[in-house]
Amino acid sequence: MPDFDFDLFLSHNRKDKPAVVQLRDLLKLRGLRGWLDKEQLHPGQNWIPLIRKGLDNSRAIAVCVGGQGVGSWQDQEIQEALRCAVKDQRPIIPVFLPSAKGVDVGFPDFIDLRTYVDFRDGFTQEALDDLVFGITGKRPQHAEQERRLARLPQQFHFFGREKELATIREALDPIRRTWGVLIDGKGGIGKTALAVRAAYTAPAEWFQRICFVSAKTHELSPQGEQPRTQFATPTWRDMLTDLAGEMNLREVALRTGDEKLAALLERTLREQPTLIVFDNLESLPQEDLQLLYEFLGVLPMGCKAIVTSRRRSDLDVRTLRLERLEQSAALEIIASLAEDRPALRRATYAERLSLYEETGGNPLVIRWVAGQLGRGKCRDIATALRLLKEVPLSEDNDPLQFIMGDLVDEFTVSESKAITALTHFSKPVKVRHIAELAGLSATSTQTALEDLSFRALVNPDLDYQRFVLAPLVGDYLRRVKPELVNESGERLAGKVYEMISEKGYTKYESFEELEQEWDLIESSLTIFSTQDNKRLQTVCNALRTFLEFNGHWETRLDLSLKAEDVALQAGDYLHAGWRAYDAAWVCRLMGDAPGVLKCAERALLHFTQSQKAGPNEIRGQGNAIRLKGTAHMMMGDYGAAEGFFDSALRVRRQNGGDSAEIAVVLNDLAIIRHLRNDVLGAKEAAEEAVTCSKASQRPESLATSMGTLAEIVLAQGDLIKAENLTLEALKLGIQVGRKQLIAANHRRLAGIYFYQCKYEIAISHARQSLAIYRDELPNSPDHKNSETVLRAAQLERSLLKHPLGWTFNSNALEGNTLTIEEVERVLADPQVEIFGKRREELSETRNHVQTLRQMAEIIKTGRELTIEDLFSLHTTLMQGTVADIYMPVGKWKVESNETVVKLDGKRTVNSNYARPEHVERLMSVWLDELNRRMRSRTTPLEDYVWLHASFARIHPFADGNGRLARLLANVPVYAKAHDPIIISATTRDRYLGTLARWQIACGPPLPSGALFEKSDLLSDFRLLCEEAMTEDVGTDGVVQG
Repeated sequence: MPDFDFDLFLSHNRKDKPAVVQLRDLLKLRGLRGWLDKEQLHPGQNWIPLIRKGLDNSRAIAVCVGGQGVGSWQDQEIQEALRCAVKDQRPIIPVFLPSAKGVDVGFPDFIDLRTYVDFRDGFTQEALDDLVFGITGKRPQHAEQERRLARLPQQFHFFGREKELATIREALDPIRRTWGVLIDGKGGIGKTALAVRAAYTAPAEWFQRICFVSAKTHELSPQGEQPRTQFATPTWRDMLTDLAGEMNLREVALRTGDEKLAALLERTLREQPTLIVFDNLESLPQEDLQLLYEFLGVLPMGCKAIVTSRRRSDLDVRTLRLERLEQSAALEIIASLAEDRPALRRATYAERLSLYEETGGNPLVIRWVAGQLGRGKCRDIATALRLLKEVPLSEDNDPLQFIMGDLVDEFTVSESKAITALTHFSKPVKVRHIAELAGLSATSTQTALEDLSFRALVNPDLDYQRFVLAPLVGDYLRRVKPELVNESGERLAGKVYEMISEKGYTKYESFEELEQEWDLIESSLTIFSTQDNKRLQTVCNALRTFLEFNGHWETRLDLSLKAEDVALQAGDYLHAGWRAYDAAWVCRLMGDAPGVLKCAERALLHFTQSQKAGPNEIRGQGNAIRLKGTAHMMMGDYGAAEGFFDSALRVRRQNGGDSAEIAVVLNDLAIIRHLRNDVLGAKEAAEEAVTCSKASQRPESLATSMGTLAEIVLAQGDLIKAENLTLEALKLGIQVGRKQLIAANHRRLAGIYFYQCKYEIAISHARQSLAIYRDELPNSPDHKNSETVLRAAQLERSLLKHPLGWTFNSNALEGNTLTIEEVERVLADPQVEIFGKRREELSETRNHVQTLRQMAEIIKTGRELTIEDLFSLHTTLMQGTVADIYMPVGKWKVESNETVVKLDGKRTVNSNYARPEHVERLMSVWLDELNRRMRSRTTPLEDYVWLHASFARIHPFADGNGRLARLLANVPVYAKAHDPIIISATTRDRYLGTLARWQIACGPPLPSGALFEKSDLLSDFRLLCEEAMTEDVGTDGVVQG
């Protein structure tokens, strides 16, 4: 019997999912693992091969039927299940679910005769025993197992934490010398549930007895904090007595002192390996806690303990810090809670994700929030989450108080100051910054933060040099420590205000220093937005250039919109106008034309509403008009755009605008005239913009104007002047540190060198441009232009460098006997004849190069490939060959094809290709995947392997499949600006052999199956392709390492 990853494949109707999940959980308690689609199938994956893999990896298969009957997708699973049953004699078990009771449903005829398992009266132990018997072939023996687990709290549902369970299991292994494991973490994070699950799943052969003892005195329900009675033993003495009762020593314990009782328990434990769960030890007094740890330190060999606490102790034992529940497990909890909560059942996927994020993945808080839905006016998740954060201190039903109240009450003065200083940060922050805001020494702050981390209230980095609050802690501290929070907030705002006043505005040379303090600056903006209008507007003015130059566009947009509202509330229409203008400008940077127009119109309204029509108001009106022109230009309305730009220029000239401001509008006019093919007008405006920029002595203005002029003269064919202008603009952009200018000018240089056929230099500049857009300006739409130039330069370089080597190697793989020198002669002279070589081999050589160039032209357009493209490429590749109805060219094959390959030294016929009637549908799937991969973030290697192997497996044409596969698989490789992957002819036997073995193992592809399966068999092919990526097939056709 082979090893299986799963014990039971659960085939079911999706409408029966909740019942099947419950069945899976019950089997897990029996130590059996069920395959469930919602856990194994991830979004974006082809589910058919994964279901087939799940069936192959399951010891038995259950066909579950509820009140809705067999689901539409179950038919495919049942067919595959029968295949497994015939192949491996694996059991197929019909299962009636509880909802099938009283409903006339049945199983398909071909499994109806098999003995079924009946859960129509519920998930009874008897029926579960029948199912376990069907899976394992053994009847379960319950008495001993029930006695072992009787003292544990019942646990019907448990989600996730697979890694943590594995860690605990390793720590509990009798061969380990430590007494067990300490699970620590904040309240409600799931420590008790994890400990109980670990105890349930501990191997029976390890422990003959399992005990559960808890010091928890209260627990949280949706109605609030409730006293706990069962399993609660709030003192060390109570714990000893409880343990003694488990060992039939309760009467002895009641008349025995602590020390003697501990010694008696130790002797008794030596006789029977025992697992003890000590829960919620933070409730114990410190002296009791010390006694318990001393007891654990002398546990006999074979006995282990699991301890849970909100506080980490300095013990020589495996310690497991429990962090937020993983997202998938939390969503399972939410789905389970939704079964009997209509308000939660109606929640969208986005709302459920919000519930997970806002509760910090804390299972207890998730359950509390879910419990509020439907109570009073709480009808949706957003309202329940507000209730979570805004519960008044006087209310008893306060989950954050339950989770953190006792810990906060014990803070030292230093701890209170340090942790409240952290409430202003959402990312890890350096200790020195926290110390400054808390008004403490660095040493006191470090000590306080480390102690707080032991209580799971703050999270440190690996070196304990940066700290951040655990989720929900900040919300609670703002409620219970508002004075300290405000005090540290004022220190933060004061420090940042002084910093940006000194180093902001247009002090470009200081921007790098501001960037180094970005965490402080970003965290202070929320404080500034709640303060007086005058100070907030000063902050906006000081930061606006820095935020733009350094790519913090979203922050500038958010700050500008908030400051606009604050200014309006203060009746400050001038600053409201400038903030709306700033928002419009950021929208322009991000390519949001409607956003530009909307904000620009608001800005113009604010400026005209201002009671005094001074120079600043008039200047603002001109700026707003100019941005309305920008919005129309972005939307393609060039006539309206030029009209707005003319108006803006007139306003600025009539009201004494400075040279730099006039240059900006002239620059816009140059661009719009260039777009309208007004060559002379565009050049005239651009040259005047350069003159004005020089007069203003504003380097960023000059860089912008020179870049625009370079674009215009480049379009007129003056490559030398365009190059000189762009080099100077790049130098100025670097001087002022404006990332957008630097990226734009690298992109311009890439285009200039592309037109000069200097492809290597063009590629270098395009890559530098893309790196800035990717790493520092992720919101800019201009990256697409850089990608286009890079792709074109890569293609042209490849067409110069690779045709000879690529053509020689690809044809040689198919048996073409031309040498590299002969290939070079054929490509140089279309009329050449070579003695001793067939004309067909010469035609293959010329055809391959023509097909490569044709494919390159398609890639340059950036469009998706079509079936007609494939037919056209095949026609070019096969031109000159004899075609008939059985060997069509430019059409799918009409007869099945086969190849002969040498495997293990023997000639082997391989006919495991798609049948002709399946080709059209399979190639439609293949082409969709090629087009998807051109846009996706998959790696070029992944793309090439998938496309090459799957195309070769389909073998869609009568001939030429290998050469076309090697060409087409490089389409997304080229699209992602990578050099082509060229398989060397020296690897012919290895290349053909590894593909053939995979094709034979998979069999012919079917429209209902997967094109790419059993990928482990392609590991050598993948390695071969990876080697080809790192090798250089040069112009001489020789593979150079």
